[in-house]
Amino acid sequence: MAGSDTIREREKIAKEIAKTSESIRKKHRALRTGKIDDDIAVKTHFRPIIEPLQKIVDNSIAVKNEPNTDVNIKTLPIKRYAEEEEEEETPKKRKRLHAKRELPRMRDILKLHTLDASQHELPITATPLPTSVHPVLPKTLEDVFETSGDTLETSVKNMIPTPEGQEALREHFGPLGQKYMGALLGGDRNKKIDHVYGVYFDKNEMRLGNKRFDIDKDDTIIIDNVRYIGTPGLYELIFKRMPDDEIIYKGNDLEKYKSILLATNAHKHKYDAQGHLRSNRGYKYRYIIAPLMSHESKKTKSGRGVSMPRTMTLSDNKIDYVHWD
Repeated sequence: MAGSDTIREREKIAKEIAKTSESIRKKHRALRTGKIDDDIAVKTHFRPIIEPLQKIVDNSIAVKNEPNTDVNIKTLPIKRYAEEEEEEETPKKRKRLHAKRELPRMRDILKLHTLDASQHELPITATPLPTSVHPVLPKTLEDVFETSGDTLETSVKNMIPTPEGQEALREHFGPLGQKYMGALLGGDRNKKIDHVYGVYFDKNEMRLGNKRFDIDKDDTIIIDNVRYIGTPGLYELIFKRMPDDEIIYKGNDLEKYKSILLATNAHKHKYDAQGHLRSNRGYKYRYIIAPLMSHESKKTKSGRGVSMPRTMTLSDNKIDYVHWD
């Protein structure tokens, strides 16, 4: 009795070895043909169906192959196959393949589902809306020079002397912008930049008066989203402490500068429209700003008794004394 149990146990081990060898060869061929991914997907999604079928197949095989106590272990040789040879189909394998053929592959199910969904889709009859084209806004100075925790003024002045800073200056500004902004950002070593009525830094932006200031790559001056055509004369008036007369009086640069002053209040105390003029003895105020604003103040005066007689006004004209007897 003990001998038959030993033989049965050895037969069971031999069957397990044969089954394992068959499984290894099967997976090797599946890997080579690229079908293992499909099998994994089918097993994962159809496990509730596959497992009961597999149990039925295994039970039927177990009934047919009931072990005999008189069978010697030598009657169950393990057939070896080369990796390149095709394996003969055993009854057990044919049943498993037949069971698998009963199950639809995942790719076929997805294809069928997609085809069915496309049949129920409504045809597109509406005309597609045209894609709106947004204007490309110019880069601001903050976008060109990284602040890295410092103020924009500090970051820009530290970067301008470097090759990277010079390259950024050339990429962001046109010829006029490079000349005047380079002088402003480079530290104004020649003391030619106007720091009273001109462009200045406020936190992380440039300003002129009480308005945001920027320059486009084509030298267009942008003040609070209003664009002014940049000319050499207008740049001189905005940036220079003593603008060049020969450049200023070309075209209508003075009228443009006057409108910019009125829009930004750069000439007013605390940049307030109701504030008084920031007068001084400098060249720019005496010969440019004061004459422009004097014409403006005369236009605003109205009413009886507002203006003084001309003989009572103070002027710089030389007094011509006449001797009376």
